[in-house]
Order: sequence, then structure tokens, then C-alpha cells
Amino acid sequence: MHAAKNLRQNLRTYIERSGVSQREIAQRAGMSAVHLNRIVRGHAVPSLSMSADIARAIGCELAILVGHTKKFYDARL
Repeated sequence: MHAAKNLRQNLRTYIERSGVSQREIAQRAGMSAVHLNRIVRGHAVPSLSMSADIARAIGCELAILVGHTKKFYDARL
């Protein structure tokens, strides 16, 4: 379940550093802001398909989004 934890951490970091709201990311990913917030807080685990939608929404490859946090920082921010 490391991938889900990495996704949460990397997504949270992206939101904090980019200034893009969870609502905007959710809209881009085709999901509700409430559901994305549950994912970010660790109360829901996204499917592989949903994870790919989130990655696309922030302009990132899925492998990087669910990968090690340091690699995410280097590749994305």
C-alpha cells in the first residue's frame, strides 16, 4: 500500500506548492472534490484508473505520482 501513501503525500505537496485547489484537481480528474479530499486525507484509496486520472489532472505520470516522494519533487516541482 506504499503507492497509495506516496500518492497522498505527493498530491498534498503538489496542492500546497502549486496553489491549485483540490476542487480544481477533482474537476480535471472527473471526480467530486469530496472524494478527492477523502483520498488526500487517507480515508479512501483510489483505483488504478482514478489514480491515473489524478495524475493526468496535475500533469504528471502515474509512476511518478505514486513513486517515492523525493523523485516526485525532483520531477514535478
